[in-house]
Amino acid sequence: MRKAILIFFTLMMTLTMVACGSGAMSPEETAAFERYMRASETLMEAGSLRMESQSIMIMSFDGEVEEIRSSSTASQVMHSETDVDMHMEMTMDIQGMSIPTTIYFRNGWYYMDMMGMGMRMPFPLEDVLEQANTGILDFTEEAIAFQEVRTTDSGIELVFRLTASAMSELLDGMVSGMLETIGLSLDMGITLNFGDIDFSVVLNNADELQSMDMAFSYTMEFEGEVIDVTMTTYTQIVQVGGVTINFPDYLDDFMEVDPSLLGF
Repeated sequence: MRKAILIFFTLMMTLTMVACGSGAMSPEETAAFERYMRASETLMEAGSLRMESQSIMIMSFDGEVEEIRSSSTASQVMHSETDVDMHMEMTMDIQGMSIPTTIYFRNGWYYMDMMGMGMRMPFPLEDVLEQANTGILDFTEEAIAFQEVRTTDSGIELVFRLTASAMSELLDGMVSGMLETIGLSLDMGITLNFGDIDFSVVLNNADELQSMDMAFSYTMEFEGEVIDVTMTTYTQIVQVGGVTINFPDYLDDFMEVDPSLLGF
């Protein structure tokens, strides 16, 4: 039972994850962060974008190793600050099974089709944007332990290491919500220990975002059961501007559910 809870919890974190002290830095050291922030803002101002992501998660527990691979395509169209459409197609491969998931969002409604089971729920736009797995990592300069600007044949690479303490703070609220879905809480003795995040970004010669890589690890312990997890994610921007999303007519036929039942 304890192992099942740990595995379930880890999978839920994989589905929703992506989000961020150090001493004073010289102007040269802050160049990578400033260029990343400018490039991110430019991308978000484009109005629409499409990204493709691939992730590999390796879980180790009780001498066993489980590899979970996932791939996704995510599209976002911003009509205004309060009107955003989103669509994501994701496939997760685990233990010989391929689990497809389709997600849509429009007009304050979140639609999810997982393995043929359609669900819809009212959902605030700001919460959807926080959970959107588009690969754009949101962090502050205080989270940076190391940063560097490198010149490559394909453009500019911005390299960061983000502190484990900053990662833990950002995940705290998300973790509590997911635990509630299975009747648990951090107060019950669940321990999470995160490693630092290695994050790199490739810009073209016009300082436009092209791709992002992220790698990190964490350990989760509950009642003597321990899972060690390493995760790597690669995200490529495939289209900026001109993106459209077609919403199927059957979405409103999905079963309406309470968002809290899914940990949202």
